[in-house]
Amino acid sequence: MQEVHDLILERDFQEAAKNLQSAGLSLPTGITLGLGLYEAGRMIATGFLARNVLCGISVLPDKQGEGLAALIVSRLMERGAGEGLSHFLLFTKPNEVGMFRNMGFSEITCTGTAALLEFGRPGYADWIKFCRRNLNELDRGKDRKIDGDPALGPTEAAFKPGHEKHLPPRDTPRQKPENSRYMYRRAAVVMNANPFTLGHRYLVETALKVADKVAVFVVQEEASAFPFSVRLTLVSEGLSDLEQVQVLPGGNYMVSLASFPSYFTGDQKHAAAHASLDATIFALRVAPDLGLDVRFVGAEPLCRVTAAYNETLQRILPVHSIRCIEVPRLCEGADVVSASKVRAFLQQRPLPWEAVAKLTPASTLRDLRSDEGGAILEGLVNRSGRH
Repeated sequence: MQEVHDLILERDFQEAAKNLQSAGLSLPTGITLGLGLYEAGRMIATGFLARNVLCGISVLPDKQGEGLAALIVSRLMERGAGEGLSHFLLFTKPNEVGMFRNMGFSEITCTGTAALLEFGRPGYADWIKFCRRNLNELDRGKDRKIDGDPALGPTEAAFKPGHEKHLPPRDTPRQKPENSRYMYRRAAVVMNANPFTLGHRYLVETALKVADKVAVFVVQEEASAFPFSVRLTLVSEGLSDLEQVQVLPGGNYMVSLASFPSYFTGDQKHAAAHASLDATIFALRVAPDLGLDVRFVGAEPLCRVTAAYNETLQRILPVHSIRCIEVPRLCEGADVVSASKVRAFLQQRPLPWEAVAKLTPASTLRDLRSDEGGAILEGLVNRSGRH
């Protein structure tokens, strides 16, 4: 008899980790729910939810081919739906895509080593419509305040996973604007901005020298010291005087727990596969759908995972006629300006505001010294981790 149980005790997770290891996987990060499928007291399959991301789906070799992975995924989605989730993302192996398509999942993209699928909504079509509408408002010179809910995007049009006909038409082909001094039509910059620094602004200003418009995507995952809503505000305020810039949420498709989990865990073993998946989503879906023809990244001397990600972008994007330009980091004295250094200063007591002021724009400094900023700073004191 087979039974599904919640993973609660430490020994449950240890057994799950052992099973995952035999499949070349590791325990996911940010777990909100773990399930184990047992037969005669033996754990034969596992599955996890990290908020709305289905991950760690694994079945022991001698039990494969019995539909157990689909059973675990169905149970996880039932539990997630009970908690109010309506959209799920699934990171899986390419040879398993067909099985999950049969369950109603649609493929976002697939590489030789990994695939990302989704079920429900708001999904990719909603997010891309939201981003396109705001970028088009920028093209028309209208107010750059984000139009819609940055966490969800618009939901007025019905969308069923896999039905591409519901996607709005793609933007005009990526090309240099006519009679323009700019080399590129629309550039992309992706940043976590934890918090927003002068280095982030320098990267955007560099992009503006050769691009007519710049779309700045803020990583939306809640896995950083500064919440997404705060980071979005810091970026928007820090770039508010740059008229050709539109700040947008990265959604589930730009450096997220679904598309690039290694960014948050520092897992170098699987970083290459994750980076390739995230870069491929951008190259095959996001860039053509938003008319982006170049992506700017900051050189990364401090983090090996991010440095490897930059190399992956530089390898994959040009294959799809998208430039990837790495910009040397802004320096303060002999050191590069980085958000991690700002966070290190913010963990000190008394707070070295003069040192922070050298690395951040006035808008970030003002928000850090506000009442809301004070609450975040208190949480930073004993915080550890990559972000």
